Amino acid sequence: MGIVKVAVNVRPLSDEEVKIGTHSFTFDHVYGNKASSPISIYGDCVAPLVDALFDGYNTAVLAHGQTGSGKTYTMGTNYTGDGSTGGIIPQVMNSIFSKIEEKKEAKEFLIRVSFVEIFREEVIDLLDPNSGKGKRTVAKVAAKKPIPIRELEEGVFTVPDAAAVEVRTKQQMASFLSQGSLKRATGSTNMNSQCSRSHAIFTISMEQRRSTRIPGDGILSAKLQFVDLAGSGSMNKSGADGEGIPINKGILVLEQVISALVVNKKRKEGGHVPYHNSKLTQLLKDSLDGNSKTVMIACVRPADSYITETLNTLTCAYLARNIQNKAIVGTVNQSHELECLRKALTLEKNRSMDKSAELESLKKALTLSEEHIARERKCSMDKSAEIEQLKIKISVAEGEIRELHQNDKALQKENRLLKDELLHMKSNASPSAGSKGAYSTSWNAHRSLEQPTTLPHVDDDSDDAMGMDETVERHENTARKKAKTRKRKRLLYNVWKPDEFELLEV
Repeated sequence: MGIVKVAVNVRPLSDEEVKIGTHSFTFDHVYGNKASSPISIYGDCVAPLVDALFDGYNTAVLAHGQTGSGKTYTMGTNYTGDGSTGGIIPQVMNSIFSKIEEKKEAKEFLIRVSFVEIFREEVIDLLDPNSGKGKRTVAKVAAKKPIPIRELEEGVFTVPDAAAVEVRTKQQMASFLSQGSLKRATGSTNMNSQCSRSHAIFTISMEQRRSTRIPGDGILSAKLQFVDLAGSGSMNKSGADGEGIPINKGILVLEQVISALVVNKKRKEGGHVPYHNSKLTQLLKDSLDGNSKTVMIACVRPADSYITETLNTLTCAYLARNIQNKAIVGTVNQSHELECLRKALTLEKNRSMDKSAELESLKKALTLSEEHIARERKCSMDKSAEIEQLKIKISVAEGEIRELHQNDKALQKENRLLKDELLHMKSNASPSAGSKGAYSTSWNAHRSLEQPTTLPHVDDDSDDAMGMDETVERHENTARKKAKTRKRKRLLYNVWKPDEFELLEV
C-alpha cells in the first residue's frame, strides 16, 4: 500500500498581485513564497520515483492547477532543447541515463517514449510523424484525427495506436519531448495569452534484464508518466471555461474520481468510481487507483484575485492525499502477456465481425438503392417515350385541326357564294303563287345551308329550271361535305379534351 504524496508549489507574486488570505491545508511538501525553494521539488518528490522505476514499479507525476500557475514550467513539458534544464522532466532524463550508464555492465535496458495530449475528449498522438510541425492552435487540433483508447480487460486501458519510440540517448529523448511540446494545442485565455489548452501525458517505458542470463530470470517492466493537466478554472476571452468548451470535462471527472476514491476508503467498500466518464481518467486509472507510486504537485497563485481557483486546487489536492495505491513490481510474464494479447485479439475480431456485419448491411442497402434507381430510371425512360408519342399525336392532331380549319373556311366561302347565287336566282325566277313547281316565297335560304335539304323537283325543261337543278346539286354536295367535316370534328373531340384544342365552329 502506498499513499499518493502531494506537494504544493506556490508561484511567486507578480508586480500586479497581492497575497491570499489565511487558509489552512496539510500537505507532504510546500514550495515557493516563504516555503522551500522549488528547486527542491525534484529531490524531494521525483527522485524517489526514478529509483522506483529502476526497481520495476510504475510511477507517475501529476501537475494540477489553474491556468498561469506554473504547471507546465514546473513539469518541463515545454522543453525546447535550447539548453534549458529547468523543470522536472529534463532532470529525470539526466538521472535515467546516468543510472543506465552505471548499470550497463550488469543489465540491458530498452527505453521507449510516447507523448499524447487529450483535447476536447479526443486523444492526439504528438509523436505522429504525419501531424506536422510547430505550435497548433485550437482550430488546427480540432482537424487532427484522434486515436482510440482500448480497454484490454476490466479497468485496464491503453492507447495501442500511439507511437512508442525507442530511444538510446538523453538527446534522443529530449528531441522527442521537444517535438511533442511544440505540437501541443495552445490558445488565449484571460490569464495567459499563449497557454496549453490540453492535458499532456509524456510516458517513459523501461524494460530491463540481466546481461548474463540466469534461468528463471524475468524482464522488469515499468513506466514513469508525467501528466501536465490543462488549466482548471481558466476563462478564455469568449467566456468559456477550461479548454474553451463549457467546462473542462477531464478536470471535472478527475475531481469526481478523487472524491469517490476517498469516500470508498472511508466506507471501506468498493463503490462506483466514474473512470469511464472521461478519456483523461481512463488513462490515469493506474496512477490514481492501481499499480503506481504517484505524486501530485498542486500549482497555485497566491493573489487574492484567484482565491476561488486556488482553494479549488488545494481542496482537490488535499483529497488526493488520502488515496492509497497498490504498487507492485512489474515483470514481463509471457503467459499473462499472451493471454492479454488473446483477449485483445478476441476484442478486435468481435469489432471486425461487427464491422463486417455493418458493411454487409450497407452493401444490401446500396444494392436496394441501385435497384430502386434503376427502376426509377426505366420508369422515367418509359414516361419519356410515352411523352414523345403523345407529342407526336398532338402534333398530328394539330395539323388535322389546322387542315379542318382551312376546309371550314373554304366551305364557308363556298356557302356564301351559293347563298348569294340562290338568292339571285330566286329573285329572277319570281314564280306565281300556287303554280306547279313554284318555290315558296317563305323558303329560307339560310336554313337550306344549315342542313342538307332536297329541293322540289321542277318539270320545266326551261334553261332556268336546268340551272336551278345544277344549283341544288351543288348545294347537296356542299351539305354532304359539311356533314362529313362535322363527323371528323366529333371524332377528334372524342379523342382529345375540349380544353386542349380550339375547335372551330363552321
